[in-house]
Amino acid sequence: MSKGVNIEITAPDMLRLEKMFQKLEYNDQRSVLISAFRKATRPTVDAVRSNAPRKTGNLKRSIGILTARNEIAVILAARRNSGFKGWHGHLVEFGTRERSYTTKKGNVHRTGRMDYAKSYGGFFTRGVDSTSSEVQNILADEWYKSTDRFIRKHGLR
Repeated sequence: MSKGVNIEITAPDMLRLEKMFQKLEYNDQRSVLISAFRKATRPTVDAVRSNAPRKTGNLKRSIGILTARNEIAVILAARRNSGFKGWHGHLVEFGTRERSYTTKKGNVHRTGRMDYAKSYGGFFTRGVDSTSSEVQNILADEWYKSTDRFIRKHGLR
């Protein structure tokens, strides 16, 4: 679901901040941008969590942000490591076919099906689509704030 996004930022110190940002090392640029991405995607995380089905609450608790290694990117996902139990997020989002198994005696046990057309299907996509414009607006402001914070913290005036 990667879409090209053009973000326009207007601020009085914009040229100064942009020049300072370009002078930063890759790792520093990455940390500034990831900080901005994390704060900007917060409304999306909340929207997806509110749409998540609540049978046990494990899926709802597991929805969050992962940071991509060696890239300037964050991933919004149902986390499944470090104590999170969101391994079934894709099954709820996209549905499954009819599932069953056969016992040794030949009895067929039907274990059910998750239907994409039901209210729980597509919960993730609905949350992302409903907040995409809001995230783009927040990202512009957060990039500015995050860059300014980094420059002040490290005394790069």
